[in-house]
Amino acid sequence: MPNLLRGRLNSGVGHFFCSPLMFPYESNYVCHFFRLWGNLEAASRVAPKYSLLGNMQNDFDAKFGDVCGDANNRFFLIEFKRSRKGFSEEVSKPGGKIHRIALYEHLRLDATCRQIARQGHFGCYPSSSGSLVFEPYAHCPAAIKTKIQIVTEVLLKPAFASINELDHQAWECGFPKFYEQITDYDSTISDNFPGFFENGLGITSEHLKTYVSCMYDHLQTAVDPSGVAILGAFNRQANTFVAFNDTIENIFLRLQSAFNSSKEGATSLPGGPIGVQPGEA
Repeated sequence: MPNLLRGRLNSGVGHFFCSPLMFPYESNYVCHFFRLWGNLEAASRVAPKYSLLGNMQNDFDAKFGDVCGDANNRFFLIEFKRSRKGFSEEVSKPGGKIHRIALYEHLRLDATCRQIARQGHFGCYPSSSGSLVFEPYAHCPAAIKTKIQIVTEVLLKPAFASINELDHQAWECGFPKFYEQITDYDSTISDNFPGFFENGLGITSEHLKTYVSCMYDHLQTAVDPSGVAILGAFNRQANTFVAFNDTIENIFLRLQSAFNSSKEGATSLPGGPIGVQPGEA
């Protein structure tokens, strides 16, 4: 993949302390993310062309995650948890979320969707010091291991045993590095990896559409009274089919519309870094 982040990226994380011991809700970390983003955006003194959707009060939360972002047509999704183990719990049977379990199992099998996910779908949680940590969402369920542990594990596997990259952590970084990887690069497409950006994180609109399909193609469907196939999932506890009352195409179109509406309302120049008066920056 182009310019993939490898290993641990120590990036001088801005410390807005937000450890799980302080805040019991994931929404607290979402708010810290917006606070950090706004601070760096204001410090850049450039009129934003970004659209950040906080999904605490709409149905996108259940469908895509806590934050959907469009930074100069670099798209990304972020899921927040109070701790890293929450990602493993979300995709584990029994007790996990049906659509997330299905997505995770799909990503383990589909290399193309896995590459898109690694560039555009992220998990975020607080570190022990209270800083926000970012990882590719699909790798978050994997246990954190040293390189020696990984090599030893691979060497000791039987020759016929399969090895899946999602069994290992890909990379982790703090907020400043994440922001840089999303906002500091142009839209040049890689020659070696067609469809992916040459540098940085984020995915194209076409890959976002592919990934939305990837997230929900594997779920069950039902036909509504008008004959349209709608998405849904089988609730084992209630023994019923729970409809989303949406189609994959319509979900994507509604997300695009939300991004465009947000951009239309964010055309003014930021006033400067937090704590600095206009004209003093």
